[in-house]
Amino acid sequence: MSEQLEITGRFFGPSPTETERESGTAIEEREFGPLRQGSAGHRVLAQYNLVIHMTSYAASYLASGDYHAMRRESTRLLVRGLLEKDGVLPNPAPRGRPHVDAYRITPRGRLELKVLGDV
Repeated sequence: MSEQLEITGRFFGPSPTETERESGTAIEEREFGPLRQGSAGHRVLAQYNLVIHMTSYAASYLASGDYHAMRRESTRLLVRGLLEKDGVLPNPAPRGRPHVDAYRITPRGRLELKVLGDV
């Protein structure tokens, strides 16, 4: 289901050299390209498929046993359109803010899991 990636240029700025453009494009393709089977993003997305809505900290904990290890994967999944924000919840992590954003898997996220063989 992964669509063609539209390169935004966020990793090489307004006036890149040829090398900067190539390097930035490679980073963007790696970070925001299709999910790979067993990747951190795939493991975190699978957790959102099991629970109605939760925080990035909770999803990280379920996927890795650590509240912070995979927390940023939720932001990447949000940018890809595989998650959507769904209010706020108490932060389950022992350190940090008392309330944080909650997320919910989108139909597109469920389809991505199906493509990856999880559903």
